[in-house]
Amino acid sequence: MKRYKNECEFLHKITLNQLNLPKNRIKPNFEDYELKEIIKLLRQELIELEAELFQEKSNKTRISEEVGDVGACLVGLIAKTQGS
Repeated sequence: MKRYKNECEFLHKITLNQLNLPKNRIKPNFEDYELKEIIKLLRQELIELEAELFQEKSNKTRISEEVGDVGACLVGLIAKTQGS
């Protein structure tokens, strides 16, 4: 059995979902951003995730969305540094 297989599959699902939301599809591709811009976006998404995690009444759906946003930024970082 592979470690964290289910969690990786869930991360894959929510990251793809966030990347393909209509509101996100109109944004430029990550390859069109400067590396510093992607890192800045990643930091912003981590701050939003942290805020959601420490809400008095945390919402699992919102947490998943924020994790997906962080995942999307990581995908962008890979796309920018590794090429697609």
